[in-house]
Amino acid sequence: LAIKTQLVGDTDQETASQFLLSADAAWKYHGNVEKLSLALDEANTIDNNYATSIQKIAEGLPIVANVASMAGMSMEETMAMLGTITATTQESGTKAATAASAYSQYSGRYYYRNFGWRDSNRGIRTVS
Repeated sequence: LAIKTQLVGDTDQETASQFLLSADAAWKYHGNVEKLSLALDEANTIDNNYATSIQKIAEGLPIVANVASMAGMSMEETMAMLGTITATTQESGTKAATAASAYSQYSGRYYYRNFGWRDSNRGIRTVS
């Protein structure tokens, strides 16, 4: 799958591997090839339809994936956010991920230390 990511996204081996490893760890895919293939397909769809690239998304995902996942964002939402930022600003995936990470931490989805997770779409739920 890393080789496919390199070929489809025109990325180097390290970036492709980090992209897949970060998606796997953040959304707990446990190495499920189907789910990881969906991550690549999502990035490819964004690449094909918007003024950004898999390279930028793959470069940024390792920076933001864990924070976004902990904030309750899905892989699709996270990729869409990275795609939107990189397409709109034409900045690198690293800069986009830094902005996305800050947004994920301080947006409507954030952690209340004494109350659990607050998710603007799902209300308050306890941390387990």
